Amino acid sequence: MITPSKHTDGQCKCLRPFVYFESNCYYFANVPRYFDEAEEICKEFSYHTTPGPYLLASVQTAEENTFIYERARQHWSTKDYWFGAKDDNLDGNFHWLDGSAMNFTSFALGEPTFNRHCLQQWATKGWDDVSCSEREKHFVCKKSAMISSCM
Repeated sequence: MITPSKHTDGQCKCLRPFVYFESNCYYFANVPRYFDEAEEICKEFSYHTTPGPYLLASVQTAEENTFIYERARQHWSTKDYWFGAKDDNLDGNFHWLDGSAMNFTSFALGEPTFNRHCLQQWATKGWDDVSCSEREKHFVCKKSAMISSCM
């Protein structure tokens, strides 16, 4: 099991090995997992921290997407990784698991194909809908930073 330590990263109160960016803490998992297992691992961090849950990452802006993409390239040799979105009805309407609005997208050309439930970053091409059990992938967890302790 992965357990974060209770140290700060020097910028804000993100627990190590989490990384701070724009009021959020991110965890770049080094052990690939299937989507549902990755989702559970992110939630497991919530039992060790407060406030709020860790979930598979949602992406709200182009800047956040670039931050995650660049960090992922530094951490992993493989370029595919899970995001926290699903298309329950296979109609191309993905929703973020954290309940936030999907106002920003970065789908690759010709994607989504409307026949898969889960969302991944597809190498250097952009986002792609894939089977949640296609194969194990790296993943990114996210939660709001403890902003009051950043002052």
